[in-house]
Amino acid sequence: MSQRERSVFRQPREGDLEKGLRAQYKEYEEWRARQAASSAQDESKAPEKAEKKGFKLGKWDLIFLLLGLLGAMFYQSCRTGG
Repeated sequence: MSQRERSVFRQPREGDLEKGLRAQYKEYEEWRARQAASSAQDESKAPEKAEKKGFKLGKWDLIFLLLGLLGAMFYQSCRTGG
């Protein structure tokens, strides 16, 4: 029996592997192009949304300021009354 007649497992050639991966590669390139386009859109939108943030007091900030003011007034009244 010659080598040609034997059923020996041959590894696929590099060209055969490339043919099998072309569809996946095209799909990957399309996905990458979409990602790059969406990133460019996001970057162009970001400066428009960027607004100067001002100092804002929240509800809890005002409550703590009021409690601090009342505590300071109570402390002063106790010091001078005694």
